[in-house]
Amino acid sequence: MLRRQKNKRIRLGDNLEVKAVLIDPGLDIMIRRLNDTSQKQKKEYTTPDGQKHSYEISLSLDPKVVITRANGEKVAEGVMPFG
Repeated sequence: MLRRQKNKRIRLGDNLEVKAVLIDPGLDIMIRRLNDTSQKQKKEYTTPDGQKHSYEISLSLDPKVVITRANGEKVAEGVMPFG
């Protein structure tokens, strides 16, 4: 991971790791794993003795991120879970 120093530019071929982080500065907390509790997804699993069980989980709210060059050209886009 490249940590950007003040007045240092990212050069061609450098790796840059980007993570989405949501912070509440008033409470001084970082918010992780945002879920939409109004939407559920059903999951199933089988125990070693063959019994099937199911449960529901809330769907994750993952933001769509678009990375562009300074000239506006889109380099990449996709979903980035909060981390």
